[in-house]
Amino acid sequence: MKFPKTTTPEWFALKRRLVIVSQVGAFLLTAFGGFYSNIAPPDDHLRFFPSYASLVAGLIFLVSKRFGRATKTIMWFAIVFAIILPLYYFSEYQELTATYNSSRRICGTQYTTRGAAYVSKHPNIGKDDLLFAFGGKVEDIWTENSINRARMILGVIYSAGFGFLALALLAGLQETKKPPHAPNALEAQPAPPQ
Repeated sequence: MKFPKTTTPEWFALKRRLVIVSQVGAFLLTAFGGFYSNIAPPDDHLRFFPSYASLVAGLIFLVSKRFGRATKTIMWFAIVFAIILPLYYFSEYQELTATYNSSRRICGTQYTTRGAAYVSKHPNIGKDDLLFAFGGKVEDIWTENSINRARMILGVIYSAGFGFLALALLAGLQETKKPPHAPNALEAQPAPPQ
């Protein structure tokens, strides 16, 4: 590899790319080195959603090569969703999970007959206390369908957030690979002598 002189525009462009690549690498190690696996939906013994999120990110990488001129628009669209979806996921995570024995368990949204009877006798009980009262048996409190629905909601939001983050990063990298702005005819003309 031949390095350009340190004062040329090519050098500055190369330096900018190296800085961006190193920053993105550091960000990826920080974000994906544990962040997304730590907030994955609980009770996922197959680790389906982190794997699915990685698959979504990989597919987005393949598709991102075909964006062409729309890369900047797609990048900003992806950045907005990459910011909003984790916040939405956190909100839903808090709403659809409860703590039992220092681990998070997915709760449902519709009570079983037994769960509804208990809640009617204890109207101010929180999910954590309710789960404790039933010995951690989520299926005794909420219906299986509502538990599965909650699991699916968390998984889809999680995977979409991961996918949009990957899309934003890839679109941003595509933007940095574009050639520098060529001067137009007015910019290219020398100033008139005075």
